Amino acid sequence: MRLRRILLAPLLVVIAVPATLSGTDKDKRTDTISRLKAHVMYLASDELEGRGVGTKGIELAAEYLAKQFEELGLAPAGEEGTFFQQFPVVTGRKLVGTPTLELTLAESTKLTLSPGTDFTVLSFGGAGTGEAPLVFAGYGIRAPEYNYNDYADLDVKGKVVLVMRREPRQGAEDDDGPFRGKTQTRHSALLTKARLAQSLGAKAVLFVTDPFTLAKEEDTLMPFGYGGQRQAVRIPLFHIRRELADRLLKEATGKTLAELAEAIDRDLKPRSCPLDGVRVRYGCKLEQAKAYVRNVLAMLPGTGKHKDEFVVVGAHYDHVGLGGPGSLAPGTRTVHNGADDNASGTASVLELARRLKEAGTDRSILFILFAAEERGLLGSAHFVQHPTVPLEKVVAMINLDMVGRLRKDKLIVYGTGTAPEFGQWIPELAKQYGFDLKAVKTGFGPSDHASFYRKRIPVLHFFTDLHPDYHKPTDDWDKLNYEGMARIVDMVYDVVVRVANAPKRPAYVHVAPQRPRRGQQSERAYLGSVPSFGNTDVDGVLLDAVTEGGPAQKAGLKAGDVIVKIGDIEIHGLEDLDQALREYKPGQKVKVVVKRDNKELTFEVTLGRR
Repeated sequence: MRLRRILLAPLLVVIAVPATLSGTDKDKRTDTISRLKAHVMYLASDELEGRGVGTKGIELAAEYLAKQFEELGLAPAGEEGTFFQQFPVVTGRKLVGTPTLELTLAESTKLTLSPGTDFTVLSFGGAGTGEAPLVFAGYGIRAPEYNYNDYADLDVKGKVVLVMRREPRQGAEDDDGPFRGKTQTRHSALLTKARLAQSLGAKAVLFVTDPFTLAKEEDTLMPFGYGGQRQAVRIPLFHIRRELADRLLKEATGKTLAELAEAIDRDLKPRSCPLDGVRVRYGCKLEQAKAYVRNVLAMLPGTGKHKDEFVVVGAHYDHVGLGGPGSLAPGTRTVHNGADDNASGTASVLELARRLKEAGTDRSILFILFAAEERGLLGSAHFVQHPTVPLEKVVAMINLDMVGRLRKDKLIVYGTGTAPEFGQWIPELAKQYGFDLKAVKTGFGPSDHASFYRKRIPVLHFFTDLHPDYHKPTDDWDKLNYEGMARIVDMVYDVVVRVANAPKRPAYVHVAPQRPRRGQQSERAYLGSVPSFGNTDVDGVLLDAVTEGGPAQKAGLKAGDVIVKIGDIEIHGLEDLDQALREYKPGQKVKVVVKRDNKELTFEVTLGRR
């Protein structure tokens, strides 16, 4: 029988571990591996449809997990005496009613366009109605690195902007100079163009397919849903036929879209201009489409004097369904089974629940299997905002996410600096169980432990690193290292027992996110902010923290601020923040506007290097 280090308060007694397993222990290890594999094979089966939000498969998974907890004799710890905690997730957009688009030409001719035939609405834009003059903004690009700006001499505030898709010099054979032709830059993205137009005050955008593409393809309108199902800008976005754009441009400039594009491509000088006399009336109504998903929660009551305190042991059980925005296999519409991500962590929590039930602990253990982690840690964010136990009584959170691909014994553990005890225990136990440990002190990171750390709760996150099958349909059950998973379960079991039986709860320690080493730094501008995930009701970017000694902290920003503007770019979400920082270089000074206590404050930040 493998003997473990036993916590005898206040001393740790170390007992030697046998080099080989006894026959009884081998049988137990075989049983553990068999259970882990059975859980993973079901959770990662095609029947569960990749456990995507809004699928029948994620509901089947939730029922299966609740049944497992119930069969272990654990108490329901969700809402209304159940194992579940339900919450809504935005799954996309839907078009309500019939959108309208009407063009008034210089001679007062009115063109009423037909949806689906003459134009479409883009799902990642905003809703609204209005009327405004029309301006032509070429490719709709501002690229200071190429000394190119379609908006340099164009006032678009309060106007509708006509913009070509993609970018100049498409198909060019040379590999030097701006816009290298064969490889599109970030400036070609629809979302980049839409955000830029919005930031400059445009009321709506009319996209038209560029002549280079039209020379090879038919003028097909982008369907609703193309470009993403989440609202990314506030202004309405439309896609119109090339023949309409030609008519508008010809009357105002005497040139067609192809002629203007050819001139831009030739000398890389914008041909932006107002389209005098042309006005646009537009209207569209969009609503959020929602699905309800469930965290699965179970309680193992403590038996000691600290039984009113809780250790959370968790993992997320959702994945990316049939692909789409979360997939790293673009264009693939098939089941992404997510065996490692994160059937491996889910199965490990079920096995930990089995063992801990047999052992019993001083503190209570709250097992939580989170939904919608892949959508931005939404399940754990919902729990910490609506806890089913007093959050101040949660002494630590232990998270398992992607623990199924152990290679060369390499184990990564986040949060080793978030409590003084962790820095001692984790290297010690990693050595005992034969792991090559990479310890990361911070508790911030891209998994559910971060939601708890933002609430000043010590955390640990176990992880066996990324691999080529990450977020692809090839992440299947037969590629997992089940013996490695069993060893990780052994180690995590010891960690949980130590935390649950310790005389005092672990003391929270704040550790800022790690900055890249000098040799690893890029030329990207760095703000030093730690955004909050799961706060979909906030217009802007809510900060859970600012990096110690980072540009934001030095300028005066702090946790709880909501960033609403950087320079002249309005910030409505994380994508806007990323877009804004791409517009600047390290060392530049920029004005950052935040909301704090219902007041707008402006700070001048000297950006660092990422």
